[in-house]
Amino acid sequence: SFDYEAFTGRPSHDGPPLPARILPESRRVPAAEAAAKIVEESAGGNGDGGDKGQKEREERKRKTLYLDVRPASQFGLARLPGSVNVPWGGGGDAFLKRAAEAATAAAALRSSSEGEEERQEKRGQRRAPVVVVCRRGNDSQRAVAALDEALTKKEGGGAAEIQKTLREFLEGRPALVDVVGGLEGIAAAGSFEFPRY
Repeated sequence: SFDYEAFTGRPSHDGPPLPARILPESRRVPAAEAAAKIVEESAGGNGDGGDKGQKEREERKRKTLYLDVRPASQFGLARLPGSVNVPWGGGGDAFLKRAAEAATAAAALRSSSEGEEERQEKRGQRRAPVVVVCRRGNDSQRAVAALDEALTKKEGGGAAEIQKTLREFLEGRPALVDVVGGLEGIAAAGSFEFPRY
């Protein structure tokens, strides 16, 4: 008989990859906490009374932006509310360029929906967090690490413009984080239906 596992050094099944350990725990959000936040934001928070327009502006400002780094085909199957697809695709400069393009688009959308006075007010306030997600929580860690590295090293040429765009977009936001267990973890917490693929 042939011993597949002894020959290849791997188990004889196509199970999920082992969880990566790239980011410190302080930069990772537990899946149950992310799931609770999704439910809270989709319910509209717990504000009471006051000006309806002001409430809507506060709600837009508070909503988490999910940066989904799965391939576009997987993003088309299921996504979180408020998510933007920026495929990881092995990372590198191509990923950083896609992230900068998404940041530019998000900033343009925000500025077209707000008046100049609102933009002036928000500059001094903390902006909504950006949470990086993927299928299982491995590529999202790689993406956060790549963005961190791109924002801290000295760049020149076209890379400097990408770095500047990302810095401007992330300014005033909490540190980038990812979700432990990714979208599968959020689905297991019970607030999001995610297909098994």
